[in-house]
Amino acid sequence: MPLKNHWQKIFGSVLLRGSAVLMAANFLANLGNYVFNLLVGRRLGPVDYGIMSVVIALLYIVSVPSTALNLIVTKFTSRFKAQGEFDRLAYFFSQLNKLLLFSCSLVLLFFTLASRPLAHFLKIDSGLPVIFLGGLLGASLLSALGNSTLQGLLKFNFLAVSGIVAVAVKLAVGVGLVWLGFSVSGALTGFLAGFLTPYLIAFWPLKFLFREKKEASRVNWREVSRFAAPALFSTLGLTLLYNSDVILVKHFFSAEEAGWYAALSLIARIILFVTAPIGMVMFPLVAEKHTRNERYTGLLGTSLLLTVFIAAAATIGYALFPELVVKIFFGREYLAAAPYLGRFAVFLSLFSLCNLWGSFYLAVQKVRIATLPFFFGVLQLGLLWFHHGSLAEVLRVATLTTLALLLGFVVYWTGVEMMNRRGEEVTN
Repeated sequence: MPLKNHWQKIFGSVLLRGSAVLMAANFLANLGNYVFNLLVGRRLGPVDYGIMSVVIALLYIVSVPSTALNLIVTKFTSRFKAQGEFDRLAYFFSQLNKLLLFSCSLVLLFFTLASRPLAHFLKIDSGLPVIFLGGLLGASLLSALGNSTLQGLLKFNFLAVSGIVAVAVKLAVGVGLVWLGFSVSGALTGFLAGFLTPYLIAFWPLKFLFREKKEASRVNWREVSRFAAPALFSTLGLTLLYNSDVILVKHFFSAEEAGWYAALSLIARIILFVTAPIGMVMFPLVAEKHTRNERYTGLLGTSLLLTVFIAAAATIGYALFPELVVKIFFGREYLAAAPYLGRFAVFLSLFSLCNLWGSFYLAVQKVRIATLPFFFGVLQLGLLWFHHGSLAEVLRVATLTTLALLLGFVVYWTGVEMMNRRGEEVTN
């Protein structure tokens, strides 16, 4: 009977239920994304697809503030929820929304002015894709605000529906415009529509916040900024780790090789897309337990086991059937990339674990170790700048750098646990 109750508790937990909901939604959303990339990739061809992919890879890097914002809002939303301070949450959401709407226009202006130099660096004839990059960054900030507030409130069902609808809009707009002849601009318009959709949808489940009295509410913005800095550096480091390779391959290699590498990267990122919901659910749960001084190591252990299982299964499949996988997603035109798929899967599996550890450390306010990804992200960028003789060498550098980060995270936690046990022994 105790064993039965134990397993019922595990499989009935919010972590697993929330992860299952978001995984199912992510499966449908990623199915839509892969249909989008399949149709767009075949229509555009390797050269134009390489341009679109490098813009999206750049978006991941310049949208570091957006990803950091997600962590910040989720963290403080979880705290306000744990303490029952919904008036403060309403004030927090309202003020950030006003700030972000103003910031979007400034971001768009900056990328418009910088479009020509950036286009020249990326070997793109037109500056329009770079201007789109500015619009995408602004839209991603707005989207992050809505999604992270829902995440912090544990409203995973609404978050799931929002993601599915966003991909449907992206698919309809982007693919439709590409097939009408708008090429890269049409595809990027689809991404823009997909980012704005979750922001608008979020107002429905969050409408209760607008009934809260915000006049008397105050937020300790100094505390928010103290958390924002490590969150920003952690996010920047992780983003560099899995995007700098795509950008530098576009810069140093031929247009066709860059297109192959971009397609390979997209296929391997299925591992990250499938495992990401685990961290999304774990983060607010751990943050809430940390606020209440409750134990949270069980959540970490379960999250790690789930991530390892999924990543290992995907890596084995990619390593055994690389040509089949590449043909299914992108066709024979991209088969030259197939020999690298297994190595790419190892890299993304290691990164998925690093991403989970980074989120965990931020959730429990271990801000110093949480900034470790920044060091390794910069290190990888520097190593790739000087060591890029082949696609195999690029993957080798990326994999070893990510492995070193993962070992750093694990060694730190082992040390913390040993210190805690010694402290308990002394107390007893």
